[in-house]
Amino acid sequence: FFTPSCQLCNRLTAALETVACKHRGRTNVARVNKETSGEKTGRRFELGLEDKPDFILFRHGRMYLYQVDKYDTESLSSFITGFYKNYPAQSIPLPKSPFDELVQLCVDYLKGDKEIKAGELKTYLEDYPLLMGSLLCVPVLLVVALLLFLRSEEEPKHREEEEEEESKKED
Repeated sequence: FFTPSCQLCNRLTAALETVACKHRGRTNVARVNKETSGEKTGRRFELGLEDKPDFILFRHGRMYLYQVDKYDTESLSSFITGFYKNYPAQSIPLPKSPFDELVQLCVDYLKGDKEIKAGELKTYLEDYPLLMGSLLCVPVLLVVALLLFLRSEEEPKHREEEEEEESKKED
């Protein structure tokens, strides 16, 4: 996982390609931008947006974070081939649901940590129209329910008054 502004990340491209060629057929190597398409994935693995590379090895349903500041091809290859066993195995976090992502977006906005980008909001509207529609309809439905409830309390009073008037006329 990298950020475009990270100079070290840009210099590591050749090293990653070398490691990928060296372990072809046994290991898949990928670069994921934490600021664009990989932002949700980076949040899933609790990676910050710092200007440093983050390496994660996935093996047998567990993940291992590379925590050494040495990024040469030998160190990375050693980590892949067995040195990862020296690090604690972590469980792979489940992907967040669209509702969780929307809540996180709102929390980030309220904290002031992040501005809501027009593209993100548009993505939610396009990808999850039912969720967004229901979230927009809930306040309207609550207002309608409140009005109906208040109206139902007023109607018995009118009925009681009508019954009293009828009973007076009969007398």
